[in-house]
Amino acid sequence: MLNHTTFPAALLAGNSRLTITNPATGQWIKVKMKRRKDRETGKPGNCYFLSLALLQDGDLGHRYVGAYFADSGRFKPGRDASAREVQIAEFLIRAVRNPQLLQTAEIEHCGKCFACGRTLTVPESIRSGWGPECFTRQFGDLSLRPLAEFGLLDPIG
Repeated sequence: MLNHTTFPAALLAGNSRLTITNPATGQWIKVKMKRRKDRETGKPGNCYFLSLALLQDGDLGHRYVGAYFADSGRFKPGRDASAREVQIAEFLIRAVRNPQLLQTAEIEHCGKCFACGRTLTVPESIRSGWGPECFTRQFGDLSLRPLAEFGLLDPIG
């Protein structure tokens, strides 16, 4: 389970898939956030596409909800997004700015790297949600020391 303070870095890593559960109600949402690449340079841009899968919907897949622009902090809802989906997306964007909003939530990843989307196989990577190369690129050469030291995971116990 990820520490809530890690939520912004995890969500905006580039190819994240998270499940956020409210332990008090048992309700959950699945969040997919994909960073768009610049068409001219091919480098990652400041636009992210947000999709959600909600427990109550009965759908198995994610639905596109809108685009988030990291440089301005603005969220632009998609045309087919429901009012409820937009409300959840706006809450998630507020949680990027203020991770304390998710302090009581349980945040888990789907076994794929937040940044590149590859399947995680290294035990520390499986716990953190970051592959070794992406972890080093994001946080520097930390040699995957215990991740609780960096606030990436809640201590076990």
